[in-house]
Amino acid sequence: LGALWIYNGSSPVEWWRMNSPMIKEKLAQANLYPSDVESVKEFVAKVKGMVESDDKDGYGRREEMEKKKTDHEAQKMWLKMKNEVVAEL
Repeated sequence: LGALWIYNGSSPVEWWRMNSPMIKEKLAQANLYPSDVESVKEFVAKVKGMVESDDKDGYGRREEMEKKKTDHEAQKMWLKMKNEVVAEL
C-alpha cells in the first residue's frame, strides 16, 4: 500500500517528475496575469537554495529578536511591580 502511495500523483515524494513540465505549467499560469510573466520568468531563472537577505544576516536578526524579548520581559516585570505597589496602597 505504501509503494502505491509513493507512485501516486498526490504523493509529496514525486521523485520521478522532471522540473521542465512544472516550469511550463507555472509559465502557463503566469500568462493569466500579464504583468507577472516577467517576474515568473525571473523567479524560474533564479538559483534555488538558501535565501540571502541584503539587509541583515541571521546573527543580526537573532540579536534583534533577543532584544525585543528582553524588552517585553522587562515591561511585564515593571507592570507586575507597579500592580503590586498599587494593590498595597
